[in-house]
Amino acid sequence: MFEFARRLTDQSRHTVDVCIVGGGAAGISMALQFIGKETSVLLAEAGGENYDNDIQSLYRSQAIGLHIDTETARLRQFGGSTHHWGGRSRPLTAHEFGRRDWIPMSGWPIPREALMKHIPRAMEICEIRLDGLDHWSDPIDKPDIWPLESSFRPGLWRFSPPTAFGSRYWSDFEAASNVEVLLEAALVDMRLEGDRVSTLHFRSPDGKHVTVEARLVVLACGGIENARLLLASNSQRPAGIGNEHDLVGRYFAGHPVYESLQVQLAYNARLPFFLDDWTTPEGDELEGMLSLRDEQQERLQTTSIDGAFYPGGQFGPPGIRAMRRIYQAARRGKLPQDLSGDIAAIAGDIGGIADEVMERAGWRTARGASYTLSVLVEQVPNPDSRVTLLPEKDALGLPVAQIDWRLSEMDRHSVRTFSRLLANEIGRMQLGRAQLEDWIADDSEPFPPHGNSSHHIGTTRMNPDPGLGVVDNDCRVHGIDNLYIAGSSVFPIGGVAHPTLNLIALALRLADHLGERLRNLHGSARRKNEDGKYELTTVP
Repeated sequence: MFEFARRLTDQSRHTVDVCIVGGGAAGISMALQFIGKETSVLLAEAGGENYDNDIQSLYRSQAIGLHIDTETARLRQFGGSTHHWGGRSRPLTAHEFGRRDWIPMSGWPIPREALMKHIPRAMEICEIRLDGLDHWSDPIDKPDIWPLESSFRPGLWRFSPPTAFGSRYWSDFEAASNVEVLLEAALVDMRLEGDRVSTLHFRSPDGKHVTVEARLVVLACGGIENARLLLASNSQRPAGIGNEHDLVGRYFAGHPVYESLQVQLAYNARLPFFLDDWTTPEGDELEGMLSLRDEQQERLQTTSIDGAFYPGGQFGPPGIRAMRRIYQAARRGKLPQDLSGDIAAIAGDIGGIADEVMERAGWRTARGASYTLSVLVEQVPNPDSRVTLLPEKDALGLPVAQIDWRLSEMDRHSVRTFSRLLANEIGRMQLGRAQLEDWIADDSEPFPPHGNSSHHIGTTRMNPDPGLGVVDNDCRVHGIDNLYIAGSSVFPIGGVAHPTLNLIALALRLADHLGERLRNLHGSARRKNEDGKYELTTVP
């Protein structure tokens, strides 16, 4: 069932077993697991059913490091950023999960199987058509696909349709009697009694106040907002909740994307089929890429990197990129930072725009002989890359976030090493000529702007030691008995796989843990109505 905070009586109060704050991929996936159970759940989402400019503007922040535009990278509505994700998915590898001695702070404190057992259900939620994990890489699991003596190994992305969680699962929650979705309810404060969160305070856009008491609380608001809410809840603990060791907000990372080399194929040469976008006979979309083999990463002291080839680049030709920037700014009622430059880019790239339009319309089927290598890099955990708070407040009275996203020397080394090695490989295999970008060929050249700021990893990292992490192995905030965090903010290191599928699997693991805790508790905040169904206890 759904309710809007603005329609409630001011100072309304809810008492539930579980309150999940955030209606994105993690929050919705967790709430789905409780439907039909003997557990009362409130899923509180700061946005509404649809996009709203005024509500979206509450994601405004200040970036002082690498570029990041949080008003476009996230969506403040039911379903969150799944309304504009690309659906690209792959489980984290055992190598990414394990301790790598040359990467500081690497390694997950839980076994990989603890995550992998939930990947099939996560795939089901994402509507990835595959029966379990056994056949994830079937199309490229052949010895003749790529030379075994190569420093690189083939890999595969599978795609969600992509599933927009808000619209896809709306009817499931509409019919649920034990799970209420409260929309337009933004968390503005958490109050403690001893080592427990006693009350959660929400506000609607028109100023209505809603108070929630819950046995168990989960923050599932993303890598920036999870940290912001913990830091802003400082009325009782000046440093913020869970921040006794000054770790909340630290280790912020993403997946920067760089286009590092151009490839001109030799006459009659073709890239291996799996490196192109392709569709299986069953209709599944796939995309191939190359990764450095594990032993090469260790030898060369790099993080994990994926490289994929695109005609015109992953983000399209310059004119298409400029049009996208203008559209994204207009959607927010603003002008892009460099409108005149974007207009000039469009005017100077009519041919590239025409080629892109014809290709998307299916009027061109033949691929050109030129490709751009797009690399996506795993970042080293860096405590100086962080989210903090500004004195400035938003319309709800919360401090605005400041994001100092940093690229480390090992990150740069990884991109350059991968690109140079692959350029040599292309020549060795006589596929064609690879032209490195100047900033790849010359270590003294600065890196250009990156192409991805949508994956927000870290800021509440997992570690059983409170001096090294914000949450323990069960995603519970150290020192707070009933407060948990879901999402990629708890990842101790990001790997190179896009986070959505993996964070959903981790959220499902957390849902199981919460169910077990509730079974061990006595009494209940639930009651049955006249129809014998469980409902929430609500005090007007």
